[in-house]
Amino acid sequence: SEGLIFSLNSDGKSYMLFGIGTCKDTEIVIPPEYNGLPVIAIGEKAFWCCTGLTSIIIPDSVTSIGNDAFYYCIGLTSVTIGNSVTSIGDYAFWRCSDLTSIVIPDSVTS
Repeated sequence: SEGLIFSLNSDGKSYMLFGIGTCKDTEIVIPPEYNGLPVIAIGEKAFWCCTGLTSIIIPDSVTSIGNDAFYYCIGLTSVTIGNSVTSIGDYAFWRCSDLTSIVIPDSVTS
């Protein structure tokens, strides 16, 4: 999906998805890489109140989903989480009232 905002992590070797930016897609596919480096995290409040978002696919490169990442995404119906995610933050899917399908891999421990 074009227009998403990424932030280079302090290690200089990976990125975090920081926000929706100018992306107008209702079905978002997060890329596994940005500028040739892996996208390893979805930041806190990255999709806060994105009411038009209907589905999201999170790649295997991502290892963590921040607190409130999809808070109040009331139109979100489907989430596919990659097999490398180990941590899903507090209230990550809070108030996602239309969410009917979510695949959480066994790798998630918190």
